[in-house]
Amino acid sequence: MEKLSQLGAINNKIENNEKLKYTKGNLKIFTKECDCMKIAKIILSIITMLFATLGLVKILSFDIANTIMLVSLATLLLLRSVEYKNNRDKGGFIITCLTAVFVYVVVIYNVFIG
Repeated sequence: MEKLSQLGAINNKIENNEKLKYTKGNLKIFTKECDCMKIAKIILSIITMLFATLGLVKILSFDIANTIMLVSLATLLLLRSVEYKNNRDKGGFIITCLTAVFVYVVVIYNVFIG
């Protein structure tokens, strides 16, 4: 009976998208993956919006604001592509990764050539 209740608890944890880790035959349950990816995405989103606003209202030079905004946007796209790769979505990974590379190329072109 005790085994059945443990299996029920494990099923509930799996349904709640919690990460499981096996160590030396013992089952240890960790609550969700690291939140550092979410925090990084939030910070990069705020930086992108902040510098877009500062460039549009001409508080900061548009060339500087545009460069910082596009770099943070490309990094945000790279983080998103890592999430796609972890979720085994090959199409989403390739598209977002190529988009991030394109944005980085645009930034390099604007800074060094334009």
